[in-house]
Amino acid sequence: TGCLNDNPYLGKGLLTGVLLVAKAGYLPGLNNLRVYSLLDPRYADKYGVSETEVREALDFEDLSAQATAVRDYYDGYDTALPNFRLYNPWSTLNYLSDKTLASYWIETGETDFIAQAMWSGPADTRETVLQLLKGEECEVPIEVDLD
Repeated sequence: TGCLNDNPYLGKGLLTGVLLVAKAGYLPGLNNLRVYSLLDPRYADKYGVSETEVREALDFEDLSAQATAVRDYYDGYDTALPNFRLYNPWSTLNYLSDKTLASYWIETGETDFIAQAMWSGPADTRETVLQLLKGEECEVPIEVDLD
C-alpha cells in the first residue's frame, strides 16, 4: 500500500479485481474504498473487452476464423447487462499477440491465500470447486457484500 497511501504524487488510485479482497481486510492500510461492480448496470461494460471488440481485434489480426474457439476457450463472463459479455483483457491481448489459446492469467500473481480460504471454507464451497475442476457446470449465488 506504500505506492498508494504514501505517494505524494498520487491523488487517487484505481485497483481492479481486488477491492472486495481489500475491504475484507487482506490488504491492510487501504481505506475509504468504493466498489464499482460489473454486477451494477452503470459499470457493467467497463471491466473488460466486449465481445464486439474481441471480434474486431480478431478481424484486424486476420484471426476471425478463430472467433468461436476464442469464445469457447475464454468463455467471456456475464455482466448486469443482458446479452453483454466481457472478456479478460490480459488473456485477450496475450492471445492476439501469441496466437495461442492459453491460460495467461495464471501467471499474473500468487493465489495461495485464495486456495487456503476456499479449502478452509464451507463444505459446499469445496464441492463446487471440485465440480469445476472436473469440468462440470456450477451455478452459485454471487455475494456482493463481504462485510
